[in-house]
Amino acid sequence: MKLDDFYTVMLRLLLVFIPLYLVYWYIARIMGPIDMAMGHLATNIEYPNIILRYWNNFTTILVSNILSLAGVSNHYQRSFITIKTDTAPIVLFIGWQCNFLLPFISYTAMVMAITKIKPKDRLLGISGGLFLIYLGNLIRIAALGMIGSWYGEGSMQKYHALFFNKGLAVWTMLVFLAWIAMIGGAGVLERSFGIE
Repeated sequence: MKLDDFYTVMLRLLLVFIPLYLVYWYIARIMGPIDMAMGHLATNIEYPNIILRYWNNFTTILVSNILSLAGVSNHYQRSFITIKTDTAPIVLFIGWQCNFLLPFISYTAMVMAITKIKPKDRLLGISGGLFLIYLGNLIRIAALGMIGSWYGEGSMQKYHALFFNKGLAVWTMLVFLAWIAMIGGAGVLERSFGIE
């Protein structure tokens, strides 16, 4: 293995990841208190950033439709989905963290760090990968709502605490590995890391 190639890949990974993570950190500093107010007080506060507001509403609408297709009675308003159950309704709050921002940053950095590939493969990796990660994220949030509907809010909270973020991290890594396999598998990694 050529050490220079390894350092190149690691440097590329850091050069993409760090600026994107700083943007994520900045958004977290602004959005965290707003999420707390929206999620816990169920107020009519809206996100100050119009792009984030509409993206969040778009995600909420898609999740609500997935739940309806699965037979879960619900209605949505802004970032909230109210799921009707036999006992008391469950309110599912879709915050800005549910919109796959950190997996987007991580996945993009991983794809950009791989060297010695065609630009077409990189573009396909980013666009197709981000679509698959977002689709998996929608299914993940809808699954949370289904668990709440079928097994109650306690089960939903346990599932959320145990698997929610970890599940998206695993899904992101599986999408990345599938992309690597699609463009040449181990040979791509060997060329990128200088293994001969």
